[in-house]
Amino acid sequence: MYIYHFTHNYERLLFQFYGKLNALESDKIQREITTMLAHDPVSSITFDMKYVEYISSAFLSICVDLYRRVGPDQFFVINDAPHVRKIFKIVGLQFSVGSV
Repeated sequence: MYIYHFTHNYERLLFQFYGKLNALESDKIQREITTMLAHDPVSSITFDMKYVEYISSAFLSICVDLYRRVGPDQFFVINDAPHVRKIFKIVGLQFSVGSV
């Protein structure tokens, strides 16, 4: 199960995720983000991963898709735990910016 909170402020989205972001939950997240982006274009997206216990390959796919949509200078992953950061590094995703 996941819980998230988002803030939409001046074309910037901040998502705070909690729990396990498995394939089923990632599908829900993808649909919700796609709906949001269809209605309100954004210039930057930040994922706060402070309370995330697990991420699946489906969630990694969401990250890659958003990274491509908004560009490398406008997609951020913050407060990622070492075990989450390690997964990003293993698959070659270098957009993680650590703690803020």
